[in-house]
Amino acid sequence: MWIPASLLSLLTMNKDTLDSLRLEAATLRGKNEILERELTAIRINSDWMRARVNQVEAERSVLMEKAFPGLSLPVPEIARVANRVRSGFDLQSLFEDQSSDSDTPAAN
Repeated sequence: MWIPASLLSLLTMNKDTLDSLRLEAATLRGKNEILERELTAIRINSDWMRARVNQVEAERSVLMEKAFPGLSLPVPEIARVANRVRSGFDLQSLFEDQSSDSDTPAAN
């Protein structure tokens, strides 16, 4: 079967483009994996730091009560906040009114 040179050049160009896109996708997957590992390490470190700060605040409160009998201080606590980013992409969410979120003040 004979293929015209112009069509053959288009197919060759598309193959090169496809190969470069595959290489770019593989690179991005690798970067994504590295970022996921770094995020996991950061979360572990922040959870540890949060636990230590909460422990120190509780110990400080106990020591203040021992030093000053009858003094009862509230113990501040750092709590982990849930991620507010939506996990899945929903096309309908692009057209929803974003001001209807519960944390935004209502416009009167």
